[in-house]
Amino acid sequence: MCTVTCLIKTNDIILTSNRDIPKERVHSKPPKIYKINSKNILFPLDPVGSGSWIGTNDSEIICLLNHKGEQNGVESRGLIIREILSGKLSIKDLNRVCKKYSPFKLIYLNKKENLFYEITWDSKKFNIDKIIESVKIWSSTSIYNDEQIKNKENCFNLNCNIKSSSKDMLNFHQDSYNLLNENFSKTTSITQVIHGKFIKMYYKDLVNQKDYDVKFSS
Repeated sequence: MCTVTCLIKTNDIILTSNRDIPKERVHSKPPKIYKINSKNILFPLDPVGSGSWIGTNDSEIICLLNHKGEQNGVESRGLIIREILSGKLSIKDLNRVCKKYSPFKLIYLNKKENLFYEITWDSKKFNIDKIIESVKIWSSTSIYNDEQIKNKENCFNLNCNIKSSSKDMLNFHQDSYNLLNENFSKTTSITQVIHGKFIKMYYKDLVNQKDYDVKFSS
């Protein structure tokens, strides 16, 4: 999974994710607030791994994409989201525990502390890089090839910029060009997290054709 975009503005952060998964995988549950380690966390639940690919708390947004490399992890990558957002695991300690997970790319956005990172584990190397762009797109290297990823970037750059709204970003993600439907995989949902005056998550369930708007409260 996935295709992910983010806009980092002066007063707002908008992160949007398309979830692309095997057709036989159990569908995710819509987002709600969970209390873990005495902290409120908002995320849609993956019932297979009991984690998630995207989530937020009162200051952080995290999104995870599967990455190419040796798929020999012993724990679900989706648990990383829960561990970090609940305060059980810090970004600084992720390097120490990454070997128990299959390859991933993790997008970490912290509006309060002005920290924005792109973290990559490919089963051999662990890299953490600052996100310096205000407008950016990522695609899962375990699903899309280099040409497809480049085409997505070009399309994104033509249609989205720092002046784009949350609706503009949703329109981009809902474009048929960004909705996967192949023999074995498909896009099952679109999730958008906004940190602005309020913190909220919009979840579009493409399987059951339902929309959810959840406002975060701590």
